[in-house]
Amino acid sequence: MASLFRRRNGVWYIVHQNAGRRRWISTGERCYGRALRLFRDSTPTRTEGRRRSTLLRLAEEVVHYSETNFAPATTIIYRSAFERLVESAGDKLVALVTVRDVEEFKRRRSEKVSRVTINKELRTLRSGFNLGRELGYANDNPFKSARLLRVPEIEPEHLSIDEFQRLLVVIDDPDTATLVEFAVLTMLRRSEIVNLKWEDVDLARRVVHIKNRAEFTVKGMKPRPVPLSERAICILVTRTRDGCYVFPGADGKRLNGGSLSRRFKKYARKCGLPDGIHFHSLRHTGASWLVQSGVPLYSVQKILGHSSPLVTQIYSHLAEEHLREAVERIGGLTLNPHHAGERRDIHLN
Repeated sequence: MASLFRRRNGVWYIVHQNAGRRRWISTGERCYGRALRLFRDSTPTRTEGRRRSTLLRLAEEVVHYSETNFAPATTIIYRSAFERLVESAGDKLVALVTVRDVEEFKRRRSEKVSRVTINKELRTLRSGFNLGRELGYANDNPFKSARLLRVPEIEPEHLSIDEFQRLLVVIDDPDTATLVEFAVLTMLRRSEIVNLKWEDVDLARRVVHIKNRAEFTVKGMKPRPVPLSERAICILVTRTRDGCYVFPGADGKRLNGGSLSRRFKKYARKCGLPDGIHFHSLRHTGASWLVQSGVPLYSVQKILGHSSPLVTQIYSHLAEEHLREAVERIGGLTLNPHHAGERRDIHLN
């Protein structure tokens, strides 16, 4: 049973009563005529009912779709983003969600979380409403033109060789020290390391294969081979193969990623590394060393498994010294025979 009711704020609500419980759905209208039309059109048929769904109903359908088609982590992101939207806009009809609601969502979230997090939620909700349109639960997407917040570029934290050596010295657990060194040498993500199995290791071809499994999904769902250096191969050859995981936990099962990160952070603080250094910094460290040694960004992109070269551009500034050395090689050539043997002192102000 449903009825139309106006609250003190002047907005008309559709009130559903079931087994003594009431559910209030805002029409977003202060005009009785428009609110009545929304009320009459709210549940005439099953199809129209889908079109007149509320945000919670849309969220439920999007999450269900994600559970079937996407990685578990993606589902968590969808669920969280819609929960934050409902907190901001209320459980209003999807058809009544406007650009104003989007801007209010941005304003409220900016009081609690970073701009990076807000942009992530905006992209998630844009995708969620697109899914809603495909599933018949939304006619429009108010997030399609939402402007992302400007975020200043931040260079990824990485360790110098001296800092890394200091870190290894303070790690009193040999197994952890080996894992940390392997992380820098391969630039694997934490999830990729803790899920790495011996069946993924191909010593003959000097690669490890990062692949999807029932219990683990590679970021972007794109498997990739990762080449192994001589030192990385040495680490693998000398490890005891107890169980299926290359770096197992104490019980022989898969190592807990959160526990690994906390253990790493303890050692990082012990040797006085900056607070911004965490386990993922090892991946940045290996990539930074490659770029500084002259490896092309395209090659670094393939090793890291970045879907776009734009992501790898965060390391481009590290290649400046290498590029400077390259142009100096041209500058050292005697191109003009009239200047042979001539030396000029250049003074830079």
